[in-house]
Amino acid sequence: MKVVSIAQMRELDRQTISAGVPAATLMDRAGEGLARIVADLCQRRGQSGAAILLLAGRGNNGGAALAAARHLLAL
Repeated sequence: MKVVSIAQMRELDRQTISAGVPAATLMDRAGEGLARIVADLCQRRGQSGAAILLLAGRGNNGGAALAAARHLLAL
């Protein structure tokens, strides 16, 4: 996994959106990835079906948290 700075991530997002990928798709993919990580972690700890609290603030991270919640509910 490559770690990028905030400025680099913003530029990558800008380029991806300019290439035709909708911002909503990027947010949904981030949420799906987060949901998979959380579900895998719960399963490894023997806590499948555990209650999970996601805090969603303003901005894209909040949107990704809401997308993650939607994906977790679908599991």
